Amino acid sequence: MRYTSPIPKVFHKSDGGLLCACIMCNKSLLQPAMDYLIEKTVRSFPEYKKTEVIFEYAMCLVCAEAMRNELSAESKQRIENYFRENVDFAKRQSLLQPRRAIFSHWIKECLVTGESIKNSKEYSLYGHACGKKLIYDLFPYAISGKAMEEVNELLSEKTREVLDDFIGKHFSGPPEVAELLKRR
Repeated sequence: MRYTSPIPKVFHKSDGGLLCACIMCNKSLLQPAMDYLIEKTVRSFPEYKKTEVIFEYAMCLVCAEAMRNELSAESKQRIENYFRENVDFAKRQSLLQPRRAIFSHWIKECLVTGESIKNSKEYSLYGHACGKKLIYDLFPYAISGKAMEEVNELLSEKTREVLDDFIGKHFSGPPEVAELLKRR
């Protein structure tokens, strides 16, 4: 049995409401049996106690798997090894004890470095949802800007091209935002 909760507001669109369509195929995601992933990347301005969403999207698992299959085998292996070496999966499982999850505990620290997300100028939040429910398993989690940079260094040229194409197709904005997205 999976532990679920209503999708917390931090995973809602920045202008309110749930992310309700797959960014790739535009399929409705709010059906009760529809599994999908949510990603939201945030820039923090601690001196002003403000954050700004750089980008956010949801993607059905079918499209997520198709995109994953476009990445190079080399990149996938390097990323898998990186997470295996740097993530305490037992600690993640302990967040479900005693059979409940406190959402803020899942995203308060970087999954990789263990550092507080509050100390990161940029970070990404990842969630696994089904319909209008957030699922607690490895997800939800946060990745600090430092860890994102480390993962970026593991990517092959082929994988960078796939990700750049995805970003170029689905996100736009001022040049500084476009450059930031390409680095991620």
